[in-house]
Amino acid sequence: MGRAEKHVEGGKLIRAYAEAVGGRLVSVIITGDFFAFPEEAVEELEKFLVGVSLKEDEIKSAVQEFLRRRGVVLAGVSASDIAEVVYRAASN
Repeated sequence: MGRAEKHVEGGKLIRAYAEAVGGRLVSVIITGDFFAFPEEAVEELEKFLVGVSLKEDEIKSAVQEFLRRRGVVLAGVSASDIAEVVYRAASN
């Protein structure tokens, strides 16, 4: 399982552990010192990303779709930040 992290503007940290098999995400863990409302949304997002193609634009689209569908509000990071870190972690 690969690992990646990013410090975003404002000093927040986002970290991801991810693994891909056959060009698809099979495991994703997202942590950091950012906030998501509702809180359980991060765990649900991790599950939602399983099966998504290991292409940064597809991961970004999936993250955005999930956030929109669930009405999730992020504080300190963006959907693009999450997608970037998950992609880099799975690509390691």
